[in-house]
Amino acid sequence: MQNKNYCEWNTEEVKDLFAFVETFKQKNLALTYAFSEYAKRTNRKPNSVRNYYYLELNELENNTARQKELNIDLKKHVKQKFKEFTKEEEYKLVYYILQKSREGKSVRNSCLELSGNNVTEMIRYQNKFRSLLKGNSSLITDINKKLDVTMGAKVNKEHTNVLNFPQKIKQNVKNKLTDDELKGLFMGLVKLVKKSATMDVNNTLKEECSYANENLRKTIIAMRQKQQEIIKLSDVNKELSKKVKQLENKIIALRIKSIKNLNNNFDTKNEN
Repeated sequence: MQNKNYCEWNTEEVKDLFAFVETFKQKNLALTYAFSEYAKRTNRKPNSVRNYYYLELNELENNTARQKELNIDLKKHVKQKFKEFTKEEEYKLVYYILQKSREGKSVRNSCLELSGNNVTEMIRYQNKFRSLLKGNSSLITDINKKLDVTMGAKVNKEHTNVLNFPQKIKQNVKNKLTDDELKGLFMGLVKLVKKSATMDVNNTLKEECSYANENLRKTIIAMRQKQQEIIKLSDVNKELSKKVKQLENKIIALRIKSIKNLNNNFDTKNEN
């Protein structure tokens, strides 16, 4: 068990810290933001708040008496455990994203699809892929070579099968084309037109997805800023409510004093 100086944080401060963190967890806000805001509120440093929170959390996990004393529900303060990627998972992740990128999908969309629309997992996959790009270039190069072979062969096969020219045309292009040959040539042209149209649609979809992703990113940033503003306004509102209450109490006291003064003046006049 780690040693800790309880003199720096009294019991009420510890309760306040854990209650503050709980409100951020309920709103699905990042703990780093909670530590930063609490640091501003108490004139402490964010790292100091963070370190003390986890130090106290470790202490509480092994000290049931202190849990009861502080009345803190540890179920609301479960520590997130980081799940390491295996070598096989790293390979599959990179292969999947690079393959999807060749099909026109962004890294973000590929990770979101891989995570089953779980945003937390999507961010985890995205961060891991970016770290592998920087720290494991050999893995990236190896997978790209394999994709060049597998996907390159597929593309070549598609291109060669677009037009099925009759063998007789290749042997003697000056001979007159038969109806079957003309039909084959026409069908080949139809396939080529369809292929071209599909490529145009894919390019359009890529542009639209890129535009949508950018708008989504801006919207998420704006929402986070609004959340921060709401929290700050909530704190301001609490302070204003306290001041209003104090003013109301003062007004009531002044009214009581005024009534007493009137009664005293009235009694004095009657005596005279």
